[in-house]
Amino acid sequence: MLTEKDIEQYIRFPEQLSPDVIQMIETALEENEELALLADWFSRYYQLVDDSGRISPARPPLIELVPMKVAESKQRSIFVLAAKTENPNAEDIETVRTFVSDRYRTLMRVLYDRKRNLTRIHVVSDHVGEQDIVLIYFPDNDLHLVSKPGGKAEVPVEQIGKELVETWSSCRILLPMLRSKINHLSPEFNGYFPADSGGGISTIEVEQDEDEVNIMIDSEDSSPGPGILLLHSKDESTLWRIRNNRATLPSDKVHDRELTLFFYNEL
Repeated sequence: MLTEKDIEQYIRFPEQLSPDVIQMIETALEENEELALLADWFSRYYQLVDDSGRISPARPPLIELVPMKVAESKQRSIFVLAAKTENPNAEDIETVRTFVSDRYRTLMRVLYDRKRNLTRIHVVSDHVGEQDIVLIYFPDNDLHLVSKPGGKAEVPVEQIGKELVETWSSCRILLPMLRSKINHLSPEFNGYFPADSGGGISTIEVEQDEDEVNIMIDSEDSSPGPGILLLHSKDESTLWRIRNNRATLPSDKVHDRELTLFFYNEL
């Protein structure tokens, strides 16, 4: 069974594959245009990652992406993850659009999952970790999406279909400036929690007042602080506005829950 992961390993670490496996993959690439397109996609991504002639910019709060012309110059057809299409459980995937930021070594694939009738979005970037949740914004339609950890999202085609995706001229990805965890906060607690700022440690303050919980960011300079807070639990993700370095939340959204807090700049 030839999978997407096999193609990625063939591009990234071919020396780890046996000659027979390499031959099998190369034969499949010759026979299947969509497998070849996927290999081209991985090759483009790792070329960006491995380009040692450029200094990788520091993690930005926002990444602007535009359509990748190389991918769109190829004829689009159905891509089957499994090499043997007679497998009844094989998942049909159609590549709809690919967006890229060369500067920040970031790619975003937009796929149509025929079997599940979903639009799938997958962000791959030096700047997106396995636990990071990113906010994705499509300015052409004033549309916002919240990813799952790792930069993936799934949306029913009734909300985002292929025709809509094909109209997008750009998109923006907001990366978390700060991340912190709050586990089972009690109504009596007032104090501080550490926050990871992507290379350093900052703090957030919790101050409770009757039925509200105030989350405050420690800002030591005059630069604008975060404007968006994402509360993420195993059950839901909700967005909240931050004004003057403070977000005010209903207590039932915070008490006795295991939460991860992500802080983002405004768009």
